[in-house]
Amino acid sequence: MKNTIVSKAVGATVVVFLAACGQNKTEAKLTNENGSVEVVTQTTETESDGARNITENTGNTGTVEPLNDIRFGGFQEKDWLDNEYIRTLRRYLDDVHSGKERDEGLEPYKQELGGKFVVWNVEPYLAGGLLINFVFVDWPEKMLTSSVYSFVNEDTKTVTGYTVRSVIVDEETNTELTKEEILQVVAEHPELRLW
Repeated sequence: MKNTIVSKAVGATVVVFLAACGQNKTEAKLTNENGSVEVVTQTTETESDGARNITENTGNTGTVEPLNDIRFGGFQEKDWLDNEYIRTLRRYLDDVHSGKERDEGLEPYKQELGGKFVVWNVEPYLAGGLLINFVFVDWPEKMLTSSVYSFVNEDTKTVTGYTVRSVIVDEETNTELTKEEILQVVAEHPELRLW
């Protein structure tokens, strides 16, 4: 899903940006002497605080199923606006707001994080998981973007866990929305909800 109802109903321009969080991806397709294709993909993601260093390697001969196909293959339209990625984001924001979790980038906005938000835009993230743009009802002028990663068991083809990799406040963009406009759109579109 590229645009949610909020962006269409309000008529605003949505600018989706990808957060730079030290990600590198390399992919090579090699053809051996018997003509079979081997795809080797390596994604390395390191956060600036050094707390996480996640590496995914796939070295299979033949067709490799992308992990986002496993993550989102069964999603229906309603699933894009109500899923465990968004619930994980809500829990993370609550933890930062209450002080259980520390996020230097969100520290200046700690008070706003306890309020309700509405999802503006979601899409599968190239680095794995879901990229979520959202706006707080009581802080409607700022767009936030979060990368929520999910761990995948390739053998069972299931998602085994979720983690918030980043939340960024877009200081450059003013959504030009009001609290009343957001609440009106949510009231008119039952597929949207306040988180």
